[in-house]
Amino acid sequence: MGYKKNPLKVLIILLFISSFSLWGKSVEVSIDPSGSLIKVFGTSNVQSWQLKAKSFKGSGTFDLDKNELKTVEKFSIEVVAAKVLGKSRTINRKVAKALEVVKFPIILGEMKNVSIKGSTISGKMSFNLHGIKKELNFNAKVKKDGKNFLIEGVQKLDMTDFKIKPPETKVLFITAIVAPVVTVNYKLTLIRN
Repeated sequence: MGYKKNPLKVLIILLFISSFSLWGKSVEVSIDPSGSLIKVFGTSNVQSWQLKAKSFKGSGTFDLDKNELKTVEKFSIEVVAAKVLGKSRTINRKVAKALEVVKFPIILGEMKNVSIKGSTISGKMSFNLHGIKKELNFNAKVKKDGKNFLIEGVQKLDMTDFKIKPPETKVLFITAIVAPVVTVNYKLTLIRN
């Protein structure tokens, strides 16, 4: 019996083949730096301050089901420590010294097998900062933007957990002491490879 004589057979085969696109599949993604932003906010006894990561990259594998992200199989992000910069050379020198950028040039974040429920990614992320590796809980929002995905979140980090001595500096007659806890705000655009 040929396919021309049995349209039901052809229909069943086409439905079977097309059903593969409905099942989960892995998709490779990478960070689009032009559509992404990482900022660090902190305070001192004198004023608040902010830094911006000027050089970073990242990539990973996500599980996709019916065009929605379901699981992070693996994902890593690398930030060039020397390119975490503020608004002045003085701040940049203090940050570079505190982070020991020559000795620890890369800040690394990695996650594996993290579930995505609706528009929320939450789980544990391994951070390697200043030569110290720690797992921290994180929570972020994810949304689809055309073929891309946007991940946005806020992460608190305590510098002392990573053996970073918060910088101090003299401002007129006052010594400015930086508080050890900083807030990292990130907006990452992930593009499919």
